[in-house]
Amino acid sequence: VRFCEDTLDAFAAEPILPEPLLRGQDLLDAGYESGRRLGEALRWVRERQLEGEIESRDDAVRRVREAVPPRPHED
Repeated sequence: VRFCEDTLDAFAAEPILPEPLLRGQDLLDAGYESGRRLGEALRWVRERQLEGEIESRDDAVRRVREAVPPRPHED
């Protein structure tokens, strides 16, 4: 029983989910426009982060630009 209590105490200080590697402003700065595509890109990165496929901000920016590229600005 003590082992279980100690283990629970050790995990109690850990965050349940890691902080997102990217936020909306990061993608706006990377050339995305506010809207549905931005949300799609954020969800794509978050899913891969939680699966352990992406572990750094730089990797997240690079990979999301490849998988869900920003649309060119319309003039």
